Order: sequence, then structure tokens, then C-alpha cells
Amino acid sequence: MLKKAAMLLSGNTVHSALLFLRNILVARLIGVEDYGIAATFAIAMAVVEMATQLGLHQLIVQDSRGEEERFQSGLQGVHFLRSLIMAVVLILFGPNFATFLTLGDIGWAFQILAIPIIARGLWHFDIYRLQRRMNFMPMIVTQIGPPALALLAVLPFAWWFGDYRVMLFSIIMQEILLTVASHLVAKRQYRLTFDLDMMWHAFRFGWPLMLNGIILFALFHGERVIVAREFDLAVLGIFSMAVTVTMTPGMTFSRTFDSIFLPWFSAVKDDAEEFASRVYTGIEAAVVMGLVFGGVVLVVLTPIILLIVGDKFGPIIALMPWLAISMAVRLFRAGPMLATLAMAKTQAMLLISLFRVMVLPLSWYAATNGGSVITVIIFGLVGELLSLAVGLWVLRNRMGISLRPVLPVLTTGLICVFVLGVHEYSIRIAGYAYADPAITKAAVVVAGVLCLLTCRRLISLGMSRVQPQPS
Repeated sequence: MLKKAAMLLSGNTVHSALLFLRNILVARLIGVEDYGIAATFAIAMAVVEMATQLGLHQLIVQDSRGEEERFQSGLQGVHFLRSLIMAVVLILFGPNFATFLTLGDIGWAFQILAIPIIARGLWHFDIYRLQRRMNFMPMIVTQIGPPALALLAVLPFAWWFGDYRVMLFSIIMQEILLTVASHLVAKRQYRLTFDLDMMWHAFRFGWPLMLNGIILFALFHGERVIVAREFDLAVLGIFSMAVTVTMTPGMTFSRTFDSIFLPWFSAVKDDAEEFASRVYTGIEAAVVMGLVFGGVVLVVLTPIILLIVGDKFGPIIALMPWLAISMAVRLFRAGPMLATLAMAKTQAMLLISLFRVMVLPLSWYAATNGGSVITVIIFGLVGELLSLAVGLWVLRNRMGISLRPVLPVLTTGLICVFVLGVHEYSIRIAGYAYADPAITKAAVVVAGVLCLLTCRRLISLGMSRVQPQPS
């Protein structure tokens, strides 16, 4: 399994790196305000995507009929219909959305985004079906080729347009190529079946995920909407760059975790004892993943990005630690979230995510009453901690999985983020450091090492994979 995980992580890393490089290159070539406008296109795509999310790509992995050709064609039919609805929504309400974001003069740009939405509706689901067999190569191919070509197109687009339209047409090109690639790597012929029973089955599975998708939009883009509404475009550009630097590697880690652990959890969902054991391993992996992510972002990515994009994005230095902490905590709860999905308890997933977004009204209130962008981020961090607590409660009280075996790893992981958070609060808000930075770094390192040492099941799994097998 570790070999598959390494291969998938490599593919996800390359995919995210290509998207990341595209965003960085666009930021380098256009102004901060234009980059702020470009960031709103991602918000618009997320609005229509997450508001109609039925988790169909997860259903084909989770459902026992996932290998059946008629089941797959039925899911593809449902996917096409929902994408068509999404495209119509964008055409009708794109100008209204632009006005809401105080960008009423470019409403046409949001309508054009219906093109990639329709293209996305024609995806071939073989790339997801093959994951049931732990075959991730078709997915990896589709992840790498189209974003690479879209990255190469940035320079001619920049020469042609020279403003936010660079990002707009790069998104359109990439989505069309992604669809083409999904068909090129497929093993089966593409078919669409419009079956009412299948639609009802998909809706029963996915309606909590659809509600969860609305919550996920708020989760991923709620703060960005607040910043777009309450601050100027230059601040939005800075904030969007900071979010890109944290979100891109964070989602790479998250997608890899989901793709590996969902089929691993689902394979033993009828064996309560083995399922609980695998969930414990997943929680350990999720906490380690969050800590590694935080280190990569703060120590490696932030200095490199500033070197590339220049001084115009310098203010992201003050935002990065808070965003890194918040994303690390979000990754911590990947274990509980995926455990509920493996058992098809999508209502529980909805509950977990709901607590994350409950703080958004407080963030908005703070922003409209003189609060800074950092204040908005801190409220988001509080929401992540609440969501993690609810996820653990669901495991213990709704699924009957004791938390005692994973308390050490969760405690030491949270100590890491707590120490860093207190340090940043003392510098950015209190105005003076509560402790010497060297002491803070040492405390984080010690807690991180202790966290790794408590991952008994994860270490055991790793050792079983690297030890030579008896002949």
C-alpha cells in the first residue's frame, strides 16, 4: 500500500505543483488587483460545483456495484445532468455574482465559465472506477498532462491579454483538456444512461454531500468572499496568494489521503474490529500529514514564493502562519471524515463540516467592524478546531470507536499548533513575543517528535512494508 501511496502522492504533488506554478506565474505577470479579480473565478467555479456535489466519484468506489458497467454509465448520466444545470446557473446568474463581489462590469467573464463546467460534465468515470483496484495511473495521467499544457499557455495568454483574462482562459483550456484525457486513458467505452432509479440512488447517497458541498464552499472560500466584499482588490490579491500557497499543498495531501484510505477503510467496513484498527492508523497518518504540511509551507514554500512573485506580495508573511495552522488542523480531521464516508454516514460528514462554517458570520461581523484579515483567519481556525472536536465525537458516540488509542498523537499534534499559534498571536496582535523564538521552535520540534513516536500503528504498518518477506 505504501508503494501505491508514494505513487499517488507523487502524481498529486505534480498536479498541484503545476496549478501552483500557473497561479504564481500569473501573479508575476499581472498586477495584484488583477490577481484579486482572477481569484474570484475560482470562487465562481466552486459555487456551482460544490452546491451540486453528489460525491459520484466516491460512490463508484464505495458502492459494491462500482464495477458494473450499467452502474458506471448511470453515474455518468447523473454527472452530466448536474453539470448542465450548473452551466445554466452560471449563464443566468453570473452577472449577479459579479455584482455581489463588486465586479459588476465583468459579469460576462463569469458566464463564460459555463464552458469548462459543461466540459467537466463529460468526464469518463473509469479513472475513478479503477481506483477500486488500487490502479491510480489513469488518474495520475489526467492530473499531469492538462495542467502542464495550461501552464504553457499562460505566457501567450499574458502576451495577448495582459490582465485577469489570463487566468480565465487558462481555466477553460485546462478543463477541456482534462475531459479529453479522462477518455484517452479509459478502459471502457463511454456511455450515458439516464436511469431514474440510479438518479434516486445517487441522490440518496449524495444529498448530505450536496449540503456538505455548500458548507465546503463556505469552508474553502468563505473567508475569501468576506475579503472580496469588505476589503479592496489589492488586499484580496494578497490574501488569495496566501491561500494559494497553503491550499495547494494542503489539498494535495488531502486528495492523496482520501484516495489511499477510502478504499482501505471501505474494504473492511463489515468487520468492526479491523475497521476501528484501520481508522486509528488513518488518524495517526492524518495528524502526521498535517504537521508535515505546516513545516513544508512555513519553512520551504513561503520564502520561495516571495522570491518569485516579488515584493508586491510581501504582506503574505503576516498571514502564512495562521493559514498554515488552520489547514494543518483541517488535515487532522481527515481521519474521522473519511471513516464516516467509508461507512456511508454522509449525514455525519455534514454535521462535522457544519461546525466549521458556523463561525463565518462572526468573521464577517469582525471584518465589517474594523477587524483585519488576520482576525478573519483566526475565526476560521476556531471553526477548524470545533469541526475536529465534532468529528472525534462522531467516531466515539455515533460509530462506537474508542478514542483512547489515538489520544497521544492527537494531543501532541495539537500542542504543536497551539505553541505556534500563541507565538504568532504574541507577535502580530499583542505586539511582543511571549517567548524567545528559539524556544518556540524547540518546543514545536519536541512536540512533533513525540507525536511521531506515538504513531504506533502507522510505524508498524510502515515497518511491515519495508521488511523483506520470507522466501
